[in-house]
Amino acid sequence: MRTPDIFHIKQGNTSPLFRRTLLDGDEEAIDLTGAAVFASMRMRTDGSIVFYRRACSIIGTATDGVVQYSWQEGDTAADGKADFEFVIVYENDREESVPNSGMVEVRIAESIPSE
Repeated sequence: MRTPDIFHIKQGNTSPLFRRTLLDGDEEAIDLTGAAVFASMRMRTDGSIVFYRRACSIIGTATDGVVQYSWQEGDTAADGKADFEFVIVYENDREESVPNSGMVEVRIAESIPSE
């Protein structure tokens, strides 16, 4: 069984960037040649959508399947656990969600509040 994918970040932070290799069902890198990749995230506590289908960057060679999401102001405003997924839109307009089973868990740790 595959180990759950968990990303950790502090509340209010926009770094580190969220970088992942997108894998198919055989755990091979997905070829992203000619594709566009988007990210979506929702909070687990109430199901609220934090962001939906924001563009990701393909890093390096498209055949390596590596993508990066750059956090934007407000993405990590609330602490707690969130579900995160990537959507690949291929040249022929077909779509694939990754992971295709479950979600990546984002854990947003509470920050010390300013005065």
